[in-house]
Amino acid sequence: MKNKTKLVNAGSLEQTSKLGHQIGSNLKGGEVIELSGDLGSGKTTLIKAIVHGAGSIDHVSSPTFVVSKAYKAPDFNITHYDFYRLSEPGLMFNDLHEQIEDDDSVKLIEWGGSVSEILPINRVVINLSSPTEDSRIFEINYSDNLSYLMRDI
Repeated sequence: MKNKTKLVNAGSLEQTSKLGHQIGSNLKGGEVIELSGDLGSGKTTLIKAIVHGAGSIDHVSSPTFVVSKAYKAPDFNITHYDFYRLSEPGLMFNDLHEQIEDDDSVKLIEWGGSVSEILPINRVVINLSSPTEDSRIFEINYSDNLSYLMRDI
């Protein structure tokens, strides 16, 4: 399986939202997307746009204090994990492992280092950096069989 990398520059919040909406609209269900970047780099903003791009009307917020939140899109469920406060995933390890096996739900994971050993190789990894207050650089790594997520990006 060959990995690909796509670099996307976003000069505004609107461009970040557009990127997330496009990825969300391309989701089929079963995908795992890991997001990494410093605090304030735009991970939750991108996740909000992905969830809404998938057709969900749910309110999206960071699950930092509750670790996970679930959202309903028309064709599948989306689970958003944030492991920032967990150096050891504990019981969340089992929950995530079960979710990973679910081919219908989409998993969005922030700060996935503590669960990296159970994340599938076949996933999208988005590294975010913020060179200025408003601009973002997205380095998107994905395998060939997930190329459909990058359609129109």
